[in-house]
Amino acid sequence: MFTESSVVVKAWVRKINEGAVSVDDVPALANLRDVVISLLDDSKGDAENV
Repeated sequence: MFTESSVVVKAWVRKINEGAVSVDDVPALANLRDVVISLLDDSKGDAENV
């Protein structure tokens, strides 16, 4: 249902990166949490490769 390009996913990722909320705050709605965690994991890997 949710994809990496979904506005809702991008909003949650941005809020988590800003420190306003944590991953635990993401609702378990369809695959929302899974996609958000996947994007966050991908961004961690990118930061480690810099």
